[in-house]
Amino acid sequence: MGGWHRWEHDGEILSDPTPDMVEVCYKVTAIATLKDPEGRSTTAETAQRICVVPSFPEAPPQFSSSYRIREESIVKRNILSNRLGCLVMEAQPPSALKGIKSGNAVSCRVLVRFDPASHEWGPPPADGIMRKIHVTTIYTSGAALAADNTDGQERSYTDALSLPPFNLSGVKWLKKYPGWEHMQLSNGRMTPSEVIAPSAGYVGGVYYLLKLSIPVEFPAGKILVPTFRSCLVSRTYELEISLSLSSTAPISVRFPLQICT
Repeated sequence: MGGWHRWEHDGEILSDPTPDMVEVCYKVTAIATLKDPEGRSTTAETAQRICVVPSFPEAPPQFSSSYRIREESIVKRNILSNRLGCLVMEAQPPSALKGIKSGNAVSCRVLVRFDPASHEWGPPPADGIMRKIHVTTIYTSGAALAADNTDGQERSYTDALSLPPFNLSGVKWLKKYPGWEHMQLSNGRMTPSEVIAPSAGYVGGVYYLLKLSIPVEFPAGKILVPTFRSCLVSRTYELEISLSLSSTAPISVRFPLQICT
């Protein structure tokens, strides 16, 4: 990892977004010594850089105040118009993404709810999903005494890697009535993880739901080292999912993404 260096792996050129400040390099050095008939030695040296990916198993998820697993937004036609309703977006962090490059993928469940201010208003059409993986490399100039104690020496570098847009053409809102989710839970047709709580502006009555399964994969042409923490260098990942809607501002959530081997 480090320095935006590139490697060839199975015929594919890959790179890891790591700043030069925390560059870690590996190489194999070969030294050959030849002696002529008079006993004088001649030394030749060559080196070949190699890519080493550390192996880390899946670890329990870590949460931070910067994460936004649930987000609410007021929907208006324009700045001067009355409120049409409230939009709620909630995501469940996916299982760990395993491997080091493209070919593996996991799914993230995203629930979206629209609570109309009046029964006359319907939900705004959903256009598409934008996905980004935020790669953060944390480094210190001295050893940390604990995970949260670096004596002010901690620095970080973050880079955002965009994944291809996810098209929502054909996806339709489901109209629901009060008590529907409670009935589904009672009948065992739903689990609590499939329920999204109403918005703060919910006034009762009908509401609308979107249930999405969003794939998460490695960015093309990138090799991402597993999530790890050490006293000098750490690597963490966050996934940002943004829902774009017609005639209103997009809404997004951001939560931890773990990569392991």
